[in-house]
Amino acid sequence: MKGSKELGGGIRITSRRRPYERPVGAQRATIRREREAAGMEQGPDNMELDGESDTEMQDFSFLGGDIDMPHAPVVQPAQVELFHFIMAQHSHYPVTYPGDRVSEGTAEISAPDNAIPCAAGAQMDPIADGMEDWDYLVEQEGPDAVYNPPEGVPVRYKKVYVVDIFQEGFREVPFLVGDDRVAPTLVKQGLIPCTPIYATVAFTTRTLAAFHAMKMRCPRLGKQAFLRSLNDIHGIAPRPYMQVQFSVAYDVYLRGREEIRIRVARDLGRDSLHWRLKNACPACLYKVQGQPELNPPFLCTHDGNSALKRVESRHVQYSENGEKVVGGCNEVPDDRKTPQDYYLEPEVVNRFAKNSPEVAEAMKDFQPNPNRVKPDDGCGEGWHNMKAHCENLTDKARGIFKETGLFASFCRHSVTLVLVDMIESGESAKYGLSITCHLLAVLGKHVLGYDIGCKFEQDGMGLDAVENAENIFSKSNALAGTTRHASAFHRRQDIVNYFSHSDNFDALANIVSLIHNKYRRALEVLSKEEDLLDYMNTNNITERSLEMGVLEDFDLLRLGREDIRDAAWAQPGARVAMDLHFRLLRAHEEILRCNVEIKQFSTWMKEEREFLVYQELRLVSEGRDARALQIRKHRMLQGRFFAIHRERLEKLRNMEGFTGDIEPRVGDQEAEIVQALQQVAQEEEQDGGDGTGAQDDEDHEDEEECTSGASIIAGLDLEMGSDVYYTTPLYDDIYVNKNLSESYLDRAVHRILSMYDRFGFLDGRGPQGNSTSSLLTSTLIPDSVFAAHEQIAYNIAVASGVLLKNNGVLPLTGKSVAIIGPTGLQLTNGVEKFDERSYGRDSRKVSPFDALKQRAPRLNVSSSTGLDLHGSLVPSSSLQTPDGRTGLLRNDGTVDQTIFFANDSALPANVSYTWTGQILANETGYHRIALQRSYPPWNGVVNASDFMNPSLFSVTTLEINGTAFTGYRIDLDGGARPLSAAVPTLDGWDENGANVYLEQGWHNISLTVPALFGLPVQVRLHWTTPADREATIQAAVSLASQIHTPIVFAYSMTPAEVVMQLMPGFDELISRVAAANPNTVVVLNNGDPVVMPWLNSTAAVLWMGHPGQEGGWATADLLLGNHNPQGRLPVTYPASANTSLTRNPAFPERVDTASGTAIFDEGLNVGYRYYIDTNTPVLFPFGYGLSYTTFAYSGLHISKTADAEFAVSFAIHNTGSRTGGNVPQLYIGPPSTANTTYADFQFAASALVAFDATASLGAQPLMPP
Repeated sequence: MKGSKELGGGIRITSRRRPYERPVGAQRATIRREREAAGMEQGPDNMELDGESDTEMQDFSFLGGDIDMPHAPVVQPAQVELFHFIMAQHSHYPVTYPGDRVSEGTAEISAPDNAIPCAAGAQMDPIADGMEDWDYLVEQEGPDAVYNPPEGVPVRYKKVYVVDIFQEGFREVPFLVGDDRVAPTLVKQGLIPCTPIYATVAFTTRTLAAFHAMKMRCPRLGKQAFLRSLNDIHGIAPRPYMQVQFSVAYDVYLRGREEIRIRVARDLGRDSLHWRLKNACPACLYKVQGQPELNPPFLCTHDGNSALKRVESRHVQYSENGEKVVGGCNEVPDDRKTPQDYYLEPEVVNRFAKNSPEVAEAMKDFQPNPNRVKPDDGCGEGWHNMKAHCENLTDKARGIFKETGLFASFCRHSVTLVLVDMIESGESAKYGLSITCHLLAVLGKHVLGYDIGCKFEQDGMGLDAVENAENIFSKSNALAGTTRHASAFHRRQDIVNYFSHSDNFDALANIVSLIHNKYRRALEVLSKEEDLLDYMNTNNITERSLEMGVLEDFDLLRLGREDIRDAAWAQPGARVAMDLHFRLLRAHEEILRCNVEIKQFSTWMKEEREFLVYQELRLVSEGRDARALQIRKHRMLQGRFFAIHRERLEKLRNMEGFTGDIEPRVGDQEAEIVQALQQVAQEEEQDGGDGTGAQDDEDHEDEEECTSGASIIAGLDLEMGSDVYYTTPLYDDIYVNKNLSESYLDRAVHRILSMYDRFGFLDGRGPQGNSTSSLLTSTLIPDSVFAAHEQIAYNIAVASGVLLKNNGVLPLTGKSVAIIGPTGLQLTNGVEKFDERSYGRDSRKVSPFDALKQRAPRLNVSSSTGLDLHGSLVPSSSLQTPDGRTGLLRNDGTVDQTIFFANDSALPANVSYTWTGQILANETGYHRIALQRSYPPWNGVVNASDFMNPSLFSVTTLEINGTAFTGYRIDLDGGARPLSAAVPTLDGWDENGANVYLEQGWHNISLTVPALFGLPVQVRLHWTTPADREATIQAAVSLASQIHTPIVFAYSMTPAEVVMQLMPGFDELISRVAAANPNTVVVLNNGDPVVMPWLNSTAAVLWMGHPGQEGGWATADLLLGNHNPQGRLPVTYPASANTSLTRNPAFPERVDTASGTAIFDEGLNVGYRYYIDTNTPVLFPFGYGLSYTTFAYSGLHISKTADAEFAVSFAIHNTGSRTGGNVPQLYIGPPSTANTTYADFQFAASALVAFDATASLGAQPLMPP
């Protein structure tokens, strides 16, 4: 019978052989008795190799319907008939077992074994789901976990014979009524059935996992030996048929694990083309910033091995006289793909065969160089004759094999790069050429490797002979016994699994040891350098002569006129010196390469752990705990090796002669940026939504090495200010070059649209079901969204306030207070001149003065400006043109007596204006000069007609005596926003102000106001003179002396050159107010630390930073005690600029260097660690903050959970009378084995906990920073 029938799901069964009559009646009984006599017991499921069981023939549950086939109406009669036909073995199919030697009597097995893999493949997605679920259940409940069906779902139980490691027997297994998937049902209970068709025999996943682990460590281990070992443990006689059942179950197990690996790679963004190869060895390939260039950057080795042959399955017939006749190949085509991407396919390799069309085309115009043709000395002919004879013998021996060996490439740390099957040939050049071409295409154009039998030392190679392939093959040869008679797919599967396991368990575990040995060997060579120099000096041999290799060729000069044999440089000792000289050069190269590899590997360990931890937390936050577990298991496995690596790196650092650095830097993933982006994303997710990362405008545009791939991998979802990377280059990375997984693009788009959805701009169905239909039409944010986020903004502001000093005046208790200072009367806008801030809603921007009055209506609250930032109009008498006329000269030739254009006197639109001239300082001192212009509503039209003019960078430019002060910058798209200053004018105009020290007399001034928004230009020039400032300060002092508690608000937004100071005038204002009233409270609105010369004379200091739109309310509530201050300083406040990390005069190279490059060499001791390490006094330490209540700590408990990981817990008790929060912090010191470069103390963890008055909190874990 020939032909085929089509099954549902795309499964096609084809008959290839003659019909076979099934034994019936007495024949069946005879066969059964023969098997029983041979010890081939019937299994608990009565399943035999020929599948005789009538019971099993009725079980077609994998086709659909319920567990019992007779009750499955969805199965068509034609399908039942066809599968009865297959199961009845009316046709035999030639296949080989998946591993182990096939005996003569079992060279053919039946059609069910062909149908089974197809059926398993159709169910692979739910099988993989079940394996993940079972892994998670075991993680939660332990190895003896028991699957419990969902409550309320009908369940029926069926007996399944289960084979475990230490026992086997029948088990009642629950099946959900209506779930017709036999295999997934068993898999989610930790059982892998021998087929997806039958629900009668299954092996536990831990049994299969144990076999897999043992086989990877001992490739010779076959299934039969393993199963017989289980039989011995179980006390049961061996059953030969179980090997077939186990083989199929093992196949399903491996395919399920591979599917999980693919899913994890997709979630990690590591499923792009060639990702594995590009990241195969972190020591070789992980890129770290600031590393020296290696030449060549990557070393590898190629080699072939003939041990892993495979016998081709052929037809066997017998002649009339009984002689065995072997025919052609009878292997069934198998389209299953080998896991991962180790292999190059034959069609790729054959492009480099000497008879391929590509090679013929490339060589048609090739002409050999006649100067390089050696004369015929007779050796060539003898060599070719011998080679031909050997190849003839080899071809005969090779005839029974389809694959005649393996050709492979490894890096110098023995990590597998590429595998190629040698097919019916020896080590032909095409294998090495195809691998080399593939490596160059994927890893770049500069790769060096070789495998020859003579001495070969190339510049850049160091001392590495790159001969590690032989050692690797000596171990992999153990696979030969189990792959010799396997199918092509199973042979490849075993090879890939072995080398993948070797890479992850052996090569990764030994990388640092290999580097250590190479380093030690290089140092041993370098120890002879002084001997070489002594010899050269004694014999007058120059290094140049050695470099030129003159000594190597001195034999060629013997026929010359001059006898050189007596020359010093021609003596045998000199030749030894030459060899040593070049070995020294190679040793120096080896040291350089090892130092680079150490830095790359240590950085990879740090960043890989951070990356995996983040991905694990992300999956947990998405409710995908089972997938997160798969990443955690991988991370914990790596962590086991990382602990060993760190110990070995520490030993390497202490090695005499070591010149490298084992501390990690910033790698390709830019770990610090990645961590920051991921931390923000986590916080956003904790607040109920997805985090979205956006870059600073053009922040990475001018970095030559920056790529769209690195940015989007790091978590940058949105490119702002330009379209350099997230356009065509990103498209090419994903869809053309396939260097990047599309999942990164999906993630970025998902998070951006999710943010729109959170704010009500989409249709409200959530990020999984939203559409963009309303994205372009929605302009209003719902009030409910506003209300929710106003509360979030308030919570952040009130939690961030840090109480730095309090002599008992806070919370406020007096009957009268005075608010003094600009940011007390107007809410600070935060950062000046740039738009890296939220503008907030004007209706919520209540000043601390107004908030205090509303929160405490019985409190007498008065106010004083203290310092007038906005001033008054500069009079015409203080302005003159370049030629001496009164006023300033406009660029159209007009002379304006004063700069005041508003309302009806506004200047025409779409014209940019400049004024030049001089301004008169009537007295010496600080003058505040402010160029102010009117803005439309900030969310109106934002295009600027002149934004392409590079001279019009900002919305206003004020230049005094050649020093320019710019306002808010204009975006590249012409967009502009108001608020160039932290405090706008009282009537809402934008202000570009400068505090400049002017001596009495005339000073040059120029003003630039570009056209914006297509609106008339409204602009004015104001100032505050020293006399004006004295008047406002005196008014504030007078008011302070009359009330109970003066509160001075001060802020800092000075240029970078004037560091750690408040705006000019505030130190004087605070000092004079404090002298008038010792109850003075200072509220600081600053970002960077400032010095406080007035600290000892004030009663309290509250740092609020730039608290956002709810800052007025938050400040008032903290002053009144409605909330307990719980913030802690995120930075150290130095005692002075001269004792700071960056401005210390003892380290001039850290700032204002002639080259423009700052140099920091403090290593790990950055930030607060610098002050601890140098024992430098500070004003306030990192993490400092006071409270209105008190807390007590007790019950400290520390336990080790993993390598370098500890669980710390303790109890906290609020011993005060007020409700309040506390932020306990944990710091760790260096390990006892660390050297002096280790940080003395390091911030390890913190947590924010809230308490009612006199409440306690039991032991709680801390969160890592």
